[in-house]
Amino acid sequence: MKDMTKASNPIYLAFFLLVVCGVSTLVMAFTAVKTKDTILAAQAQETADSLKMILPEFDNNPAQEKVELKNGVILYIAKKGGDVVGYAAEAKAKGFGGDVTGLVSFETDGAIRTVVVKSGHSETPGIGTKVTDRTAKRTISDVLNGRKTDSSKLVPNDALDAYKGQRPGNEKWTKDKAPDKAFVTGATYSSTAVCDLVWDAATAVRDYLAEQGLTVPEPETAAPAENAGSMATITFGTTAGDGASVQFVLPAGNDAGNAPMTKVEPTENVRPFAVPAAQQSQDGK
Repeated sequence: MKDMTKASNPIYLAFFLLVVCGVSTLVMAFTAVKTKDTILAAQAQETADSLKMILPEFDNNPAQEKVELKNGVILYIAKKGGDVVGYAAEAKAKGFGGDVTGLVSFETDGAIRTVVVKSGHSETPGIGTKVTDRTAKRTISDVLNGRKTDSSKLVPNDALDAYKGQRPGNEKWTKDKAPDKAFVTGATYSSTAVCDLVWDAATAVRDYLAEQGLTVPEPETAAPAENAGSMATITFGTTAGDGASVQFVLPAGNDAGNAPMTKVEPTENVRPFAVPAAQQSQDGK
């Protein structure tokens, strides 16, 4: 038997590893081909089941009447008796663990009905899944009594349900501008992914409806506060016993009702808690 020298050992090792990698690759490729149809069928079934839950009753097959919109958004059109009863759009965005794919349903006027996130994402369990999943909570009593969850109904999720009734405006939704409760503390990446996919779906559907000549209502905005932008003067008692003034400007804009007043120029020696000068004289303080 020929002796293996130290110089030849790496060659045999490399050859052995090459064979192992080649065989593993062939096995994985064979498995992928064999399971591809099964995976696609499961995904199609999940989409069909989700459409039934998030759209009004329909008698057509929305999957056969789908349209590809901008940003890779897929539009499903639901009809009953030949009339359109609703829309659903599939979109995806980058989450914490990879792509997050969701289905967003719409009224015929473009208002959002429901949002669901499809399975297969890799968001962190117990953190990101607070945003993405509609998981029914079962109590010990439910388990002991054998009560089952009704799988035909959507389980509430505050983050996903926050988009109900919303319409996209001109400014993209972000953490600070998204609907209330859309962002969950500690799950910013997942919340952003859902927000982004809903925005893409909503704007794509809005533009599609406009192209079809359908009138889409503008998103509602809060009315500016009365006297917004005007200046108010408040008089306080001072350590000198006379009156001193501090001027404030009332906030303007759509969020004026929730914004604080802006102080313009305080006068010196203003007491932290104002007391009328006359009362100071009477009390001797």
